[in-house]
Amino acid sequence: MEENLNNKSITLSRAALELDVCVHVVLDWYKWMDDARFIKPDGLKLPPLVETTNATGRRCKGILAADIAMLETFRNSLKYGDMAAYHLTTGWGKYGKERRTRPADWKRKNAKKRVTTA
Repeated sequence: MEENLNNKSITLSRAALELDVCVHVVLDWYKWMDDARFIKPDGLKLPPLVETTNATGRRCKGILAADIAMLETFRNSLKYGDMAAYHLTTGWGKYGKERRTRPADWKRKNAKKRVTTA
């Protein structure tokens, strides 16, 4: 029975559900680990992705059911700020690039004047 569990694959959405995180968070973990531009803490490992099928028969990304513990260890090993550089460069898009380059006093200069009514 245990050997059958080791060979069984589950979708990333099912794995995310078991870890109580969003599937996009899990996908971000894999993208971050695959990107060589960013520094990662030593000892972090993700289980390898396998191709599986979901309930409707469509192919999707997944992991082996036995690797849920490895994914949970990865989640618990991440510290606040480990992925900050990744999110800063990939998650903000055009707005983030423009926001990082504007001067510090931009908000004060371009703030709308408040109209107070008494």
